[in-house]
Amino acid sequence: MSLSDTLREAFLPERSAHADRLPRRLLREISRMPRLTGILPYVAWQEETRLFALDQGAFGERESQAIGFCIEALPQTGANDEMEKVLASLFVSCPPGTGIQVTLYGSPNILPVLQAQANLLPRSVANATVDPSAGWEDRRHNNIFRLLARRRIDHYLHGTGQSIFTHQTYLLRDFRAVISITLPLDPEVPADIDEALRVRESVHATLKSAHLPGHDWGPEQLLHFVAPFFDHSSLFTGRGLRPIEWNEAQPLREQVSHHEIASRLGDSDIRFRQAGGDESVLQLFSVRQYPRYFRLAGMNTLIGDPYQLALSMPCPFLITMGAVALDYEGARSKAQIKAARATQSAGSYMAHFQPDLQERKRDWDMVLKTFDSGRTVVGMYHQICLLAKVAEAGRCEHAVRAVWRARGFDLTKDFYLQHQALAAALPMTLTP
Repeated sequence: MSLSDTLREAFLPERSAHADRLPRRLLREISRMPRLTGILPYVAWQEETRLFALDQGAFGERESQAIGFCIEALPQTGANDEMEKVLASLFVSCPPGTGIQVTLYGSPNILPVLQAQANLLPRSVANATVDPSAGWEDRRHNNIFRLLARRRIDHYLHGTGQSIFTHQTYLLRDFRAVISITLPLDPEVPADIDEALRVRESVHATLKSAHLPGHDWGPEQLLHFVAPFFDHSSLFTGRGLRPIEWNEAQPLREQVSHHEIASRLGDSDIRFRQAGGDESVLQLFSVRQYPRYFRLAGMNTLIGDPYQLALSMPCPFLITMGAVALDYEGARSKAQIKAARATQSAGSYMAHFQPDLQERKRDWDMVLKTFDSGRTVVGMYHQICLLAKVAEAGRCEHAVRAVWRARGFDLTKDFYLQHQALAAALPMTLTP
């Protein structure tokens, strides 16, 4: 027996068996394996231009960089024909290969909004000096306005996890809408940076024309938005999200989560657990079949029907519409070929026995009219993400299927594609 074997048996008797001896190369590869946040393309933040530098993620096999930015706007409760035409120009002004994502997050974190409202109330004594050594209760304002505000906040916070009504699901949410753009440009080339700035100004002008003014995100806003999807304890414990400070020396994706969070991949979901906490589940759905006709004004019913409380979302959720801008001439040529084939099939003898051939012809004729009017088509998808406790996962799944089925959407659960679906649901992940 060698000296190393003797020392191993003396200090590590439980690891002296031959089956426990792992090659050093394998241990090195395991230690270098990226965490779950490695699926995110967030790399760095450029302070001068206020743009994000993106890549293919820590698991990417090829090196490819991109430029991205996020704009948060107020969610719109309705839409008309004019707003649809204005927002459609977002896809025309972007270069081919651009990824455009519109994300709506129903967050239970309503405390900042309530605190901002409570801070507007009158104080107990105007311009009164507060002793820093006094206790918390002594420093609080005790007038009737502040007392009522605290009770109202406690009541509203209780309504984020449990329904306010006993017979129906009625939860309070802070709805946040984010428009994220990913451009196939190099963040180290000055000409590409100028092109990205031009696209961002164009997007801001389009949103203002649609009466949807927004503000640009920084690194801390991005981290605070994405972090709850990797740390669910802040959603269900009520203590809020841990403060995250941006560190420019580390990649952005490594600052989203911490090592106390463990994730486990199942057949149809991803389960998270913090040390000493309860297990939570993340479920992902995508749209398998769309209704034949659907307008932008009907999207407000996909977060729950305000008049039918049975059709409501019983948990925090994220809805993302992703689209890829296509080359105008290439897409038009392909549409003309498809339309010619559809016209030929609709005039054949088999069209008497297949009525869907006539409908297919009308669809492609509508696409050609879209190109003639100066607009274009995009490759689009919808992704739905649910965050729930393990005991409520089944009920949340049935609820979201009922809400979307009532509007003609057929959802399918993403089996064995959870990582790809999660990456597609988060903002600024539609990299080229």
